[in-house]
Amino acid sequence: MRSELESLGRDGFAKRFGRWFLVLTAPDAIDSFADFVNTASRESEDILTGKGDLDDVDIFPLVPKRGGEVTIGREGADVALPSAKISKVHAVFAMGGGLPSLSDSGSKNGTWLNGARLPAGRAVPVDVGDTIQFASVSATLWSIDDLVAAVSSS
Repeated sequence: MRSELESLGRDGFAKRFGRWFLVLTAPDAIDSFADFVNTASRESEDILTGKGDLDDVDIFPLVPKRGGEVTIGREGADVALPSAKISKVHAVFAMGGGLPSLSDSGSKNGTWLNGARLPAGRAVPVDVGDTIQFASVSATLWSIDDLVAAVSSS
């Protein structure tokens, strides 16, 4: 991902991969990833402080494939997560407007946003730096600016 960002530049990369990214982290690192709200208010090195290298995380672009939505789930979803506890279609990001919104799809093991379980079918806005838990998989929402800052600081 680093080489594509460097070769395409910020705008070209955003055109190809979108403005929003789901960043999976090890459970013990998720708290330090969620310590920010946006890159405009912090130094770029703050993004990865204490997290090792950008290569230690999995980054998934949230690019809608149909109807402005990105499905999160097991095999066949737009973003397939590596856990047997994830439902086939676990949750859905709606990508219209400003911030993406997230809804649980009636998953067996639940979806949490900043520690609060989402009721099935009710979309809530997700902001940069929010902590998302899909069953046992921890993630954070990053913007294109967070990714650019992380790449330039590592």
